[in-house]
Amino acid sequence: MRPIIAVVGATGTGKSHLAVELAKALNGEIVNADAMQMYQGLDIITNKHPIRQRGGIPHHLLGVEPWSSKLTVRDFERIADKCISEINSRQKLPIVVGGTHYYVQSCLFKDAVMKSSDAKESTETTEKTDSQGNSENPQSAGSAGSTENTENSGNPENPENSTNSTDSTNTTTNPENTQSQPKKGRGRRKTRRVKIPGNFEPRKPSPVDDMSAEQIENELREKDPKILEKFHPNDTRRLRRALEVFYETGKPASAIYNEQKLELKCPVLVFYVYCDRTVLVDRLNARVDKMAELGLAEEVNDLIMEFNDEYTGVFQSIGFRQIMPLLMANEDLQPGIDEMKRETCRYAKQQTKWVKNKLGPMVDKTGGVISIADSSDLNQWDDQIKRSVDIAKEFLDLCQAKSESLEKNQAQDENENENQNENQNENQNQNQNDYRIEMDKNKLIPPSLEEHLTRLEPTFDADAWARRRCEACSKKSGKDVIIVGNQWAKHEKSRGHINAENRLKREEKSSAPENP
Repeated sequence: MRPIIAVVGATGTGKSHLAVELAKALNGEIVNADAMQMYQGLDIITNKHPIRQRGGIPHHLLGVEPWSSKLTVRDFERIADKCISEINSRQKLPIVVGGTHYYVQSCLFKDAVMKSSDAKESTETTEKTDSQGNSENPQSAGSAGSTENTENSGNPENPENSTNSTDSTNTTTNPENTQSQPKKGRGRRKTRRVKIPGNFEPRKPSPVDDMSAEQIENELREKDPKILEKFHPNDTRRLRRALEVFYETGKPASAIYNEQKLELKCPVLVFYVYCDRTVLVDRLNARVDKMAELGLAEEVNDLIMEFNDEYTGVFQSIGFRQIMPLLMANEDLQPGIDEMKRETCRYAKQQTKWVKNKLGPMVDKTGGVISIADSSDLNQWDDQIKRSVDIAKEFLDLCQAKSESLEKNQAQDENENENQNENQNENQNQNQNDYRIEMDKNKLIPPSLEEHLTRLEPTFDADAWARRRCEACSKKSGKDVIIVGNQWAKHEKSRGHINAENRLKREEKSSAPENP
């Protein structure tokens, strides 16, 4: 039973600092689970943790991908699993930190990609839209996690960054690997792909790749009509993936979702680094200002030289879209910096919702352990770190005790009966795969912070999937407004829907014939 520790939370809360301190105390190594930080260079715009603040701890999967790369979450899972296995082989503790939601989940849960309803999650992000498109809710939104950033400083409040912070000896599990970091300045550049640990194989072409959105919709209507009810018509990426699942497995994706059981890959302890919203906004704004001072515009200029009009991969990094047009027009960059601040704060809010409403319940349901570390008050931060280290040590002791107990029971069973029947073997395998660890929840989560984690278990109910057309909003906008699944209740309470309903009632009243 080789456990994993994960450190999650909104950008700017201090995840990287906590991860480093845990690694120091627990003989650990850090695995990056932030999609943007897997790209070479771009230390400022992607907020890579500066080398001098890594405490000599090996950091893996940082700066290993060229800018042209578009890793899917399945690619990442294969790479990360291999990396974690190699860390375990050195008798070290893997500590996953970040970052991209589906990347983190793929490290902790079996088949997490499919269970997240998005097996082709990559660095391609689903735009946050209103009720006519995909939801901003992290439970149903696409890969909004693509632009997540791991903290760039040891102190959660310190916005200081360091250029050229990517350490070529600490980016993969192989110290001999080197990376080609793009040079600054104008002109085309050549980048070479860095060797990634493990047997990495790119995704094979699919017959769905060249299909239009309309063709995909028609195919699914024939092969998996139920899945059409789950996803918005504009969510072509997920619909495309659902059809790919059918071609790959011969089974409808909706049936596979229904059959799956959420399971941990190993014993899991998750630290959620929480920060008061007001404090965090000030922190993030200061960090963006510091990024501008350190050379944000220069990195955006480098990216412009490689931009191919597709906001995918590294070109989704928060800051590129906001700064690029102003830089190209030789205009003042301050409006772009201000928008970058707003987008970063919006994104931090979404990350917080994901931990509260998605990851927390998933960890609870599967028997993992989750604890909260509060970084709101920097005067108390060192105490929070010490408390987290103590919790981690207790968790590891419990894992060790459980592992020894299982080995002892297994040996006794083998001595008592060398010819176990199939049922006994099945029970034995179930015990070996039971990664549930019990700890005192009052110790893990202070009462004052309980409200920041949802204790309701997420449930799967295919019958609850449904597309609904909002008549009032459709009439007001002049085009179909489609709402998917549990978003209807939220939509009904929105200001836009209420205004549309009131407008429709007034129109109906004014057009009604008067009584003689």
